[in-house]
Amino acid sequence: MQSAVSTCMKRGLVYGAIVFLGLVGMGLRIPGVGPDEAAQTASAQVSSDVSAAFLGGLRPTVANLIWIQAYGHWERRDVAALEQSVGWVLRLEPRNRAFWVQSARMFAYDVPRWEARAALGPGFHDPEVIQPFRLRGAERALVYLDAATLFFPEDPVIEVDRALLHLNVTGDLAAAAQAFRAAWEAPGGPYFAARLYGELLRRLGQTEDALAWYIALLPGLDESSPAAQRETVLRRIVDIERELDNPGAFSGEN
Repeated sequence: MQSAVSTCMKRGLVYGAIVFLGLVGMGLRIPGVGPDEAAQTASAQVSSDVSAAFLGGLRPTVANLIWIQAYGHWERRDVAALEQSVGWVLRLEPRNRAFWVQSARMFAYDVPRWEARAALGPGFHDPEVIQPFRLRGAERALVYLDAATLFFPEDPVIEVDRALLHLNVTGDLAAAAQAFRAAWEAPGGPYFAARLYGELLRRLGQTEDALAWYIALLPGLDESSPAAQRETVLRRIVDIERELDNPGAFSGEN
């Protein structure tokens, strides 16, 4: 009986908190992400801080409930409501990396499709017609990822997402390369990030730098780990040396 009463009280507090957030949000749109956006109006920051103080230990629970609400907006393709809910979630629980990454992915990949369809109609459209929508989505998503680094510096997941946005959407290969390198150098960085950094150096015309990178990388690759793909790196070293028409010049072989 006591447990049931406690559960009901907690549920009532959560619902009350959601109503509180709704009342605050009715008169004020909370900025979605990033330190610049959060600083646009002092009143937005104050109302966010007040709500966080009001919720106390319920912040994670309420954040999760609002996140579920955000998915309802996602299903209805309501971009404004989605951004509002995501903004509340990130203010309440900014140390949940999944919230940042998934928010960035929604605005990078889903929202541009919705906006393009709404503006252009259904059916196939040439990539150059779709590209402005994709670029706006990438710009939004990068703001989320930049803000996330304040709470998760040197995080490989965030850096990989940043790299893929530049590689597949903005076309900024130099930025993609640097993000892949940052992902590899972060604690627990994935092996593929190191290999992609090397390949992007080649695509950027920095062939000798790519060779030097692979040679420096090779000794630290675990031969017993399939993910390390040591043989792949070794083959790339040989291929680049042949491409440079100077076999062994960088690896020290004669």
